[in-house]
Amino acid sequence: MSVDGRLKARLAEQLKSESETIQGATQEQLNAMRSGLKSIYADALSTIEADMRGESKALAKRMRSLILWPSVIWLALLLTLSAGAWGIGQYQWNRIQEQRQELADLETLGVKPVRTAEGREYLVFPKGASLGELKTNTEGQPFVELMR
Repeated sequence: MSVDGRLKARLAEQLKSESETIQGATQEQLNAMRSGLKSIYADALSTIEADMRGESKALAKRMRSLILWPSVIWLALLLTLSAGAWGIGQYQWNRIQEQRQELADLETLGVKPVRTAEGREYLVFPKGASLGELKTNTEGQPFVELMR
């Protein structure tokens, strides 16, 4: 081999050696950057997850206050209205029963209520009954005593 050939071979070997050294150093730097980026990514991900958990809890709390309280108020209002309607219904039912009982008591005495075609209402007394004088009770309501 000539000097030129040996020089070329030596330069080629040196270039190959330097290239391997540069590639190795570059690979080490890339690996170090990769591990650093993985660490940064993991930290960012855990921070994002923690923030999302906090926001989820806050959102759940807000939703409870936006849905739960109006629902409780609506239910209380519904129960109150239902209880009031039931109470009024019971009162009316009792009044109807009292009036039916009063009518039955009158019919037992022979008194019958009659309504004419014109819409006027009368009480028809049994034959032989007489009426006492018109008086007022303690509440100021007029009444007539039925005598047989």
